[in-house]
Amino acid sequence: MRSASLVSVVALSLVAGLAGAQSASNPREALLVTPAWVAQHLRDPNTVIFHVGDPQKFAAKHIAGARLVELSDISVSDHSGMQMPPGMTPPPEPIKGPKNGLILEMPTAEQLRSQLEKLGVSDNSRIIVYSADKWFSPSTRLVFTLDYAGLGNRTVLMDGGLEAWESENHPVTDVVAPPGKRFGSFTRPMVRFGKLYENMMVDLGSTSQKLIERGRRTLMTVTGLDYEPACARLDEAGGHVKTAIVMTLAHVDRAAAESRLTAAGGFVREAIEGRSPR
Repeated sequence: MRSASLVSVVALSLVAGLAGAQSASNPREALLVTPAWVAQHLRDPNTVIFHVGDPQKFAAKHIAGARLVELSDISVSDHSGMQMPPGMTPPPEPIKGPKNGLILEMPTAEQLRSQLEKLGVSDNSRIIVYSADKWFSPSTRLVFTLDYAGLGNRTVLMDGGLEAWESENHPVTDVVAPPGKRFGSFTRPMVRFGKLYENMMVDLGSTSQKLIERGRRTLMTVTGLDYEPACARLDEAGGHVKTAIVMTLAHVDRAAAESRLTAAGGFVREAIEGRSPR
């Protein structure tokens, strides 16, 4: 089964506006493109192609012109409290963030802008993402991040990844482009407003134990609550981090916090201050 079967389901929530790659009647078709389509458009002006897979294998085999993207290139992680096995060191942290024990958090808008420029992204870029080595989840995370940065309608995902590309006898290369040769100029405003507060992703729900724990730690960092009070407050808020933040910082109950968030269009700062968005 091709990677798109998994990735497209995860990505459907964000791709309602994705378009322009090929004629599409639904979001899945707008997001996904075939290897044959990629081969036809690989040399189109302003095309940027991202390879998401095992970094140790990238140099030996990738689509010509592709750039390797790792999650550390587009996220912030704090590994300071991580217990590493003997002889191993924590992974690199190209983007510096708060020491809060959280991993794979969204960087600040300016940090993300800088990273995208280093990866060759400009305002007029058309971006092709493909997975390799069955790295489906990281490639999906990259698509989410590009959508957050305002590039969702300029991004497509190649169905089946590098394996499908090779199965259709398209060429690969072992020639890696020198780093720093193709910096972009990315000045677009970030559009996923309401998702962040104090540069932290707060639009979280308690849909898994991992997200519950992340929500607790986010609430602790933003409000200063200790662990147990944060757990209790998140429970009071029905598992919604934004609601819990407004309850804590505005000193209101859940109903009032939800009402404020509705009036503020989901913006946390405005909800805390009791005002509507501009």
